[in-house]
Amino acid sequence: MKKLFTLLLALTMLVSLAACGDKKGTGTTDAPEAEQTTAAPERTPAANVDPTGMEWGQADNGSYTGDFWYPENGDTSTCILFQKANSDYAPAGCSYIKIVNGEEAEDFPCATDADGNLIDADNAGKIKIAFLDDFTAYDYVADAWYSRGDMPALLAQLSGKSLVGEKYPEDSLQLKADGTTAELYDGESYTGTWTLASPTVVNITRNDSVLHFKIQYDETGKITGLAESSFSSYIFA
Repeated sequence: MKKLFTLLLALTMLVSLAACGDKKGTGTTDAPEAEQTTAAPERTPAANVDPTGMEWGQADNGSYTGDFWYPENGDTSTCILFQKANSDYAPAGCSYIKIVNGEEAEDFPCATDADGNLIDADNAGKIKIAFLDDFTAYDYVADAWYSRGDMPALLAQLSGKSLVGEKYPEDSLQLKADGTTAELYDGESYTGTWTLASPTVVNITRNDSVLHFKIQYDETGKITGLAESSFSSYIFA
């Protein structure tokens, strides 16, 4: 009887050890799931905007902070400007100016190719620039993306703001956040729409006519007002 009890105890221990062994052999530790990331959508450098119809601004006070295009690779030593030019000189209506370390490095007239890209007027392969919109461009020759000024910062300074007449305080202009305007000018009320055409120009559509208001900056780059003419200029209220 004692031998039988000892044998049963031994068998019980063997079964227990086997169970433990199986548990260790089959047990797994779930690896943490890899963090999923969403890749930024790739931009296609296709000419979506006709450069001959774009509003080209001018640089303000020589600081190159107005209507300049900066490479998106972060190289702040280089920027470019597209300056209005007579179509007899430049078929595209603008010239290309490249600034390197504050000095003008290139200046030549521009034309367009069959695909709507901006090229040098003599077609020597200096540039081939596609404008995706009024603030984004790609140069196939330099393989470089360019951004025009800082559109979000400009919109933040303008959107939802109220202005008053610079010479006639009874005049007023509201640039609403939804892109509409409310204006009181010379005793008459007007409604319309507004868009940021460039870092130096705001277009205001009123009664089927488009008025081009030049953005006025102070020496720090802060917007102080808009001016269409000496009789139609506004400053922040």
